Amino acid sequence: MVEFAGGKQRNQSLDKQMNQIHQTNDKNGHSQVGRQSLRVDLEIPENRIIEALTKVGLDVINVTRLNRKEGNIPTSTVKITFKDANNQNTFIHTGLQVDSMHFNAEAASQNKKSVQCYICLQYNHVAKYCKTKQQKCTKCGDNHCIEQYTAANDAIKYNNCKGKHLATANDCPNFLEQENRILN
Repeated sequence: MVEFAGGKQRNQSLDKQMNQIHQTNDKNGHSQVGRQSLRVDLEIPENRIIEALTKVGLDVINVTRLNRKEGNIPTSTVKITFKDANNQNTFIHTGLQVDSMHFNAEAASQNKKSVQCYICLQYNHVAKYCKTKQQKCTKCGDNHCIEQYTAANDAIKYNNCKGKHLATANDCPNFLEQENRILN
C-alpha cells in the first residue's frame, strides 16, 4: 500500500502507472488507447467539443478535426485524445452532446500490422520519418540498395536478427515479435 501527502502526488503516481499499463504512447506520452474518432458537423469548432466533454466530467487532452489529404479541406471526422481508458470508455457509451445535438462515438481503429521502414529496415517507423536515410539492402543488410546486391544466395542475412532470410520475411523473429506487440 502506498500513501500520498496530497492529491497532486497521488494523481502523478496514477498517471505514471497508466502510462506503464498502456505501453504504446504517442510522442507526447499520451496513451494511444485513449483515441477516439467522431463525426461532428463542420460548424462546431474544436473548443466547443472540448467544452462539452469537460462539462460532463471527461478529461480531454486534445481534439483535432481531420482534413482531407487532397486540398487540406476539413472533414466532419474529429479525433479526440483522452487522459485514460476510463474516459475513453465513458465517451464511447455516452457520445457527445453539444447543445441539442447528439453525436455517436466510435472507437478509433488500431493498426493491426507491423510497420517497417524500407530505407533502414527497422520497425516502428516509415521511410518518411527515417532518421538514418541510409538505404539498407534487404538481402544482406549492407549500405546499398537491393539492385546493387552481388553476393551469392547463401550470403542472405538480416542484420537485425542475423537470420538467413530477407529483411521483409514474415517468419523473422523480429517481425513476429512486432506482430505480438501489436496484438497484445
